[in-house]
Amino acid sequence: MFHLYQSNKIEALLAQLVRLLLQQECSPLKSQTVVVENPGLAHWLKMQMAQSLGIAANIEFPMPSRFLWQVQRSIQPDLDDESVFSKETLTWLVLECLQTPRIISQPSYKLLSTYIHDENKQASEPLQNDQQHAVKLYRLASTIADLYDQYLVFRPDWLEAWQNHDLTMDNEPLGEQIWQGQLWNELIDLAKEKGLSTHHRASMLQDFMQALKTGDNKQALPSDVIFFGFSTLPKHQLETLSLLSQHMDVHLLTPNPSMNYWGDVIDETVQAKLRMRNKSIELADAGNDLLASLGVMGKDFQRMLLDIDHVEEQPMFYESEDNSLLASIQNQILNLMQAKDSKTMINESDRSVQVVGCHSAMREVEVLHDHLLSLFSTTNIDPQDIVVMIPDVASYAPYIDAVFNSSAHYIPYSISDRPVQAEHPLLAAFINLLELPYGRLNFSDVMSLLEVPSIYRAYGIAEHQLPQLNDWLVEAGVRWGFDAEHRKKQGLPLWEQNTWLYGFKRLLMGYAVNSSAVNSSADNNSAISDSAENTDDYLVQGIAPIQSVEGLNAALLGPLMEFVEDLHEFIQRSDNVQTAAQWSQSIHALIHNMFDISDVEQPVVEHIYQAMESWVESIQRVSYTQALSFSVVVDALKQKLQKSGGSQHFMVGKVNFCTLLPMRSIPFKVVAVLGLNDQDYPRSVTPNSLDLMRF
Repeated sequence: MFHLYQSNKIEALLAQLVRLLLQQECSPLKSQTVVVENPGLAHWLKMQMAQSLGIAANIEFPMPSRFLWQVQRSIQPDLDDESVFSKETLTWLVLECLQTPRIISQPSYKLLSTYIHDENKQASEPLQNDQQHAVKLYRLASTIADLYDQYLVFRPDWLEAWQNHDLTMDNEPLGEQIWQGQLWNELIDLAKEKGLSTHHRASMLQDFMQALKTGDNKQALPSDVIFFGFSTLPKHQLETLSLLSQHMDVHLLTPNPSMNYWGDVIDETVQAKLRMRNKSIELADAGNDLLASLGVMGKDFQRMLLDIDHVEEQPMFYESEDNSLLASIQNQILNLMQAKDSKTMINESDRSVQVVGCHSAMREVEVLHDHLLSLFSTTNIDPQDIVVMIPDVASYAPYIDAVFNSSAHYIPYSISDRPVQAEHPLLAAFINLLELPYGRLNFSDVMSLLEVPSIYRAYGIAEHQLPQLNDWLVEAGVRWGFDAEHRKKQGLPLWEQNTWLYGFKRLLMGYAVNSSAVNSSADNNSAISDSAENTDDYLVQGIAPIQSVEGLNAALLGPLMEFVEDLHEFIQRSDNVQTAAQWSQSIHALIHNMFDISDVEQPVVEHIYQAMESWVESIQRVSYTQALSFSVVVDALKQKLQKSGGSQHFMVGKVNFCTLLPMRSIPFKVVAVLGLNDQDYPRSVTPNSLDLMRF
């Protein structure tokens, strides 16, 4: 049976979830499943259920695609643990197809061929093996894989038609995008050739129906499942749930802002456009303008729910009883009513909705901080009851740290959804180290790496010795480039002055000769160096010595030179091509040699190792054995680290700063929004020109 629970209060849905879990008769050793749409919601549910039940354990919170795939595997044991048509693995299959001359040389692939190959290079010739071209090809493969991943969720009918050699889009010809249908078939053939399963989400419903009709594994299905907090679901997933409900209990708990059906409401803007085109809109109804204009995805979801047969509905809607402006807006949406044309008097003490204009981002955060201090002093609201949403968290993070770290009025806070390199200095240093081969080995880049505690510890350097090293290198005139050959590879003249090797020669010569030797050399050699500092240092064997290098401190030159030499060797090795497994071993060795990891930093390194292991596994699962350029490795690892570290600080008992994301259906007592500037919000997203769903 399909059980549908709808409410305008997430708290009501949570209470129903707890009742459902208590009603389930299962062994304490058997896990219960609650399907959610994001990890943040899962974390909130764990805390709320633990608070309600006293303990919340042995409950799994998978995402919809993962759960449905595992259910299908329960009645089709021959399926793999994960589909090879997930984005991570599909990227490498697409890349292999793009690297196949037989495919890319076909006339229908001219659009891709023109992009991939140089204008003076024939498409049938082997691909260039340079770093820039390699990462360009990889990013194209990743973009195409992401497109297919979206099609698998939202337009599986297209992929099914293409697989049956019907290369159309809703009965319309694909035109110059016909390569998308052809490439999909090439991917299916390549998977078969490699002995991989060709099952994917697009064929899931048909495969599932066939397996339920003919299979003997129906008893392997779970007795029930709970889907919590979904404001929308793709059509094929909803159809799969409808099919499952014929063999098990499916509970869908979904937030709905209105107790009335609003799937067909049309906002006033659309109605005006229809009138301009002389379209009949006699039966058009806006219901509530705010809901009609901002709830487009919700309207589609309401219409799809009507197509499910044999649904047992349990509405749980509640009107807000207070007289605040916010409650008034919520009740109007709940009852699908328009706001009154006449002005509504608002109580002077009503602060439920506030709009504040500030002259800068810093001032926005300061006003927010003052407002929260006022709330804490006059109400029983705790920091974890507050969420602050920002279109671009990274740009506001420095201001948040500056204001909220005030010792006089400290408010506990956490910032999620930041780039991973902003989360920990070690992680930032690792990413900067990977990107070092694409720079010029600048003085500032090298010194910023050396200032990382785990790196200077690895080379036996103390923190208080770093200023001395910095002064020596500045005095020696070090600017960029390891040596003349390194500069030549960058397309510049064979010139050694102001390189690291040039600076080390000056420093070592300064240690090798004493002041009397320098004076003696000056009597015999009146040549004056043309150094970058414009000082009149005398030359010793053609080298201008740095006279400040002396005593026991001179021993610091050894670890400094070893560090820079290790960086140079790493840059040279990055010119090679290796398999993914070999690159993984090289990066493991790099971390082991250049970082002295403390116990506090060990989880960060484990995070890096896990990302690398997952990346290598995704490549090996599809038997991609071709050698990779280092630029591809760096690009893939950065994506992997960013994906695995996105919202790790969301809902951790403090004021939550996070990105303004849809479908974060978590209730907070206070919701603040920063950065709603006309240039920043709504975000201007450049559409993917290859995406057929944009038409």
